[in-house]
Amino acid sequence: MRRIFIVVGLAVVILVGCVQKADESPAIIGKTETKTKDVEKVDIARKVYEADQSTFHFVGDWLSDSKIVFVEKDLGLYLVKTFDVETGEVELLYEDPFIITDVLIHPSKEYILLHTSDNPNSAVIKVLSIDGVIHNEISIESSELAIEWNNLDPSLILFTAFDSDWTFDTFLYNGKDELFTLVEIDGPFPKWYGTKKIITGYFDEHELDSGTLVVYNTETGSSELTDIANVVYFDTYEESILVVRIDDENNAIYTIMDLDGLIASEWKMPAVSNYSEWVFQKVTWDGPNRIFLPAPEESGELDDLTSPYHLTSIVDGQQEVLVKDITPSVLRCSPDGEKCLTGYASEKLIDLKTKEEIDWIQFRE
Repeated sequence: MRRIFIVVGLAVVILVGCVQKADESPAIIGKTETKTKDVEKVDIARKVYEADQSTFHFVGDWLSDSKIVFVEKDLGLYLVKTFDVETGEVELLYEDPFIITDVLIHPSKEYILLHTSDNPNSAVIKVLSIDGVIHNEISIESSELAIEWNNLDPSLILFTAFDSDWTFDTFLYNGKDELFTLVEIDGPFPKWYGTKKIITGYFDEHELDSGTLVVYNTETGSSELTDIANVVYFDTYEESILVVRIDDENNAIYTIMDLDGLIASEWKMPAVSNYSEWVFQKVTWDGPNRIFLPAPEESGELDDLTSPYHLTSIVDGQQEVLVKDITPSVLRCSPDGEKCLTGYASEKLIDLKTKEEIDWIQFRE
């Protein structure tokens, strides 16, 4: 059943093009060979990667406390590499002839998901271990694809496949059994809660209106409306839910809770809107009770804001501004919570202990 996509509570969500038409059966392609790692040396003293702008593709995420995954293209191949900010080593993890449009790193840091494509209407998803061995490979057809990887079980992945008219279907892929099943939910951006439940939102048609969270049980196929209402944005981590509500003074009230309504922490921040929708920066979880996010200094319309965003840490509801005046973009923080990548291309590295900010990528002239 095709569903119509309505945006409610705009976050920094990136849809990557080239996926499967949801009414066609996805194909399991199989396994491939191990790729040999190559290691090259760069200027260790500087801990800066000197890149060629003509071949550099994009930054992925942290693979460890010191290694950053990125993608380059060279001689018709797309190369998945790591750069170690402590030693300066560059390592080749994997290469692919298809265009790599996105890279996801599982929280376990044991698996990498590649979104690849060789034409605008399809995608090939590859899940590989960090030694370059592909464990699962799935072909999907659609115009755009949203991916939600279970942070407890790397074999469980949700795919939302969009058509050109923004109708969509959501599928659950189980890599252990290589099963691909349709999930009957209404929201286009579901979130995992544990390994057997999926959270979506039931919203009114107007984007500034709030909604109620819905729980879908993957074992029974049933959905249940929760008592968690008036929500304009939500996210999950394992079995914790972050919900945002707007109070009468247009402040954003953030709450971390569980499905039973037990509140772990709560705090208030300025709320930003873009006329027809609320705008929230994507949060980065560092455990169930700590998150990082670029926080606005004041409420208002996005186009009218003159005050900066600050890199803020929230632990058990207590806010701490770590670094002032940063680019409001997706944060990518190291597993130890001591370093974060920021900037529109994740080109800046912030040391949260020293507050030092550097451009860890420098493009050769």
